[in-house]
Amino acid sequence: MAILQRYTAAEALNTTTAGIWTVKGRLSLAGSGGSTLNTELSSDAHSIIIQAAANIVISFSTSAQNIVAANDLLIEGDGTDFVSITVPRGLGNTIYFNAISADGTTPTCKLIEV
Repeated sequence: MAILQRYTAAEALNTTTAGIWTVKGRLSLAGSGGSTLNTELSSDAHSIIIQAAANIVISFSTSAQNIVAANDLLIEGDGTDFVSITVPRGLGNTIYFNAISADGTTPTCKLIEV
């Protein structure tokens, strides 16, 4: 969790200080039509960094939920690029990261909490 007490009020509103760096490890995703991978995020995580080996579809929820490819976010991956996304803490105290392959392959996905 970010420690903002060392900043003035104006500075704290504009800072993106990260207090943690937790590697969730290499996650194996099922092909589209398979089971959605549901990973509970730490309550300290303010954002996540995703590096996917292939295209994946993701969502956030307050319980383990299946991906709806037509409605959820597609992240293009080739194993070299990464994406940083803010965790939507407004959903509640427990947040799940849900993911599945977008194209039928069974890729891996590296996930880091910040």
